[in-house]
Amino acid sequence: MPLIKPEDLWNRRALLAGVVAAAALSAGPARADVVNCYDPQRGIVQSKRAHACDSEVVSDARAREIREERQRRRLRALRPDTDTETKHQPEPAKGRVSSGSGFPVGTSGHVITARHVVEGCSEIRIATTAGAESAARVVARSDRTDLAVLKAGRALLPPVPIPAPGAHNVARSDERVTAIGYPEQGLPRIRPYRVRGPVVAVAQRGAGPPVIAFRAEVRRGNSGGPLFGADGRLLGVVVAKVDTPEVYRRTGEVVRDVAFAYTLESVRTLLATADVPIEPGETGSLSTAVAEARTMRVICRAGPEGGA
Repeated sequence: MPLIKPEDLWNRRALLAGVVAAAALSAGPARADVVNCYDPQRGIVQSKRAHACDSEVVSDARAREIREERQRRRLRALRPDTDTETKHQPEPAKGRVSSGSGFPVGTSGHVITARHVVEGCSEIRIATTAGAESAARVVARSDRTDLAVLKAGRALLPPVPIPAPGAHNVARSDERVTAIGYPEQGLPRIRPYRVRGPVVAVAQRGAGPPVIAFRAEVRRGNSGGPLFGADGRLLGVVVAKVDTPEVYRRTGEVVRDVAFAYTLESVRTLLATADVPIEPGETGSLSTAVAEARTMRVICRAGPEGGA
């Protein structure tokens, strides 16, 4: 067996690599027969071999346009309409008791919650995790958002700090956020429950208020509870969850466990309208334990008279 010098081995390897490359080129580039296959019925573009595409072949530029439009449709479908976002949160039947969530703001016994939680109520009470309770009344409702301000007979808890306006207090895409509230699971919870998930988008429909869409399993009873950022700063108020059948009807996609919260912009606007004095902090960050302790249960008793 002849001996092979190191430089000859390198040359042979280079030659072998060249032969392999030439063979590959003779068969055509690896992606030469991969095309953008557009299925107009489903509105999607897939990368397929040319012989496997039984639909329309489109250019790279057109494929990007189709994907971007599909993403825009999904985001539009995920944004709750101002007038219909509470259609799965009907007013409580007369004589029944329902509950939602809320959190204290200011130092005079004011509480932020979702408007639909307290509509149709003849009696409203707020309760803390420690068992303290107080009667409350609605002092401000937003016509533009699903938010309301309550006034309790006394301040039961220190307020949740309202962060000062600024880019650092805006929800970021993919940021893991935490929603805290009292979801009903057969029986109303007596202690708050938290769910975490990433932000999907912060979107705005026309002149409507901005809405944070995030992926988490919120349930009836979470409405009105606070939404906190990864560092414990308050980001907004949870008000609704995705209507899975409606999104499927609009886009053909099954989307579950997406919830919505109004941003602090809407909260500040309503508090100013209600003349609720607040002392905004620079960050307003809270630990999870403190955030849970300051999340309140809002109890609505519906009566024949309605209103609150």
